[in-house]
Parts: sequence; structure tokens; C-alpha cells
Amino acid sequence: MERTFRDLTEVIGYVKDQVDLVAVMGQVVKLEKAGPDLHKAVCCFHQEKTPSLTVTPSKGLYHCFGCHAGGDAITFVKEMYNISTTEAVYQLAAQFDLDLTP
Repeated sequence: MERTFRDLTEVIGYVKDQVDLVAVMGQVVKLEKAGPDLHKAVCCFHQEKTPSLTVTPSKGLYHCFGCHAGGDAITFVKEMYNISTTEAVYQLAAQFDLDLTP
């Protein structure tokens, strides 16, 4: 199916809808199931000994109650690898084999 995007906002929305946040974050942190729609982990953005990072797959969001880091898959990749939003979008698109060509 051919897909066309009107603007960057649509591209970002498409990527967010298509990527698996648990798979993305699971490459960096050890996620443990903590409920039907909740995972937890030790945060990778600050030093800690007990899990304060939560991931809610149905919402596509993560949040750390320790350092207050949070966001979606694009934000996570951006912050984790210190890259731009555009680079994060293209990295996720490549990882999940998403076609972003106009």
C-alpha cells in the first residue's frame, strides 16, 4: 500500500503508531512485566538500584519516577543516543522496516 505524508507531523505519528516501544527499550534496559499493560525497569538515564522506569505499551509511553525522563519511542531513541528527532525517526523506521518515502 502506497502511503503519502503531508508533513513531518504525519510521519512522526505514523512511526509512533508502528513501532513497538517495549522492543525498542528492551534493547537497552531489562524490562519486567508488572501488569497486563505495564513493564518496569531500572532507568538507563540515571543511577539507581530499584526500578523506577515504567513503560505502558498501549499508550506508547515511558516514564521514570526517579529522574522524570519520559516520552515515546522517538523521545527514547533521541535521548538515549543523543540524536535529533529526524535521526530518531529514520533510525526507528529502518529498525521496523517502515517506508517513509514520499
